[in-house]
Amino acid sequence: MSSKFSSVLILIPLLWLSVGCQRQEGVSTYTVEREFAPRPPNDYAAVAQRLDHTLAAILPQDDQAWFFKMAGPAPAVERRREDFLAFLKTVAPAAKAGAPPSWQLPAGWEEKGASQMRAATLVVPDDDRPLEIAVSSLPLTDDWDDFLNRNVNRWLGQLSQGPLTGATIKKLAEEVS
Repeated sequence: MSSKFSSVLILIPLLWLSVGCQRQEGVSTYTVEREFAPRPPNDYAAVAQRLDHTLAAILPQDDQAWFFKMAGPAPAVERRREDFLAFLKTVAPAAKAGAPPSWQLPAGWEEKGASQMRAATLVVPDDDRPLEIAVSSLPLTDDWDDFLNRNVNRWLGQLSQGPLTGATIKKLAEEVS
């Protein structure tokens, strides 16, 4: 091998080493004054009060499930929570198959007739504007837990909320008698 060629081969690794040994630019820090005040932390309680809330109940009856659902602004729904629960205690399964359940309306409430998607609409007076309880039904499937989970998660989707697990739904559910 010629000495010129071996000299070039030795110089190439030396050039690579010299490129890698150059001084690197360091990290520098500095302080800048804010142009805007920092945002205040989120007030989750205040945000929740501006969102819609839903109270719902399902009454299984033969091969049907009857739904009672009240949705509206959080403060109004919370004001009427106890009234809704008291109303549910008056709901009784129908005497004959296929008929809707019966109920007793509290003083001041009114019942509107059936519509395309509802068996009835119950109007609940409130300070700001009346709330409605939608009464509807669907065929009841064999697996109650699956039926409950699908419907609760459907309602959560209507409120732009993510789904809950079956265990969480069971934990949150209350039986009214």
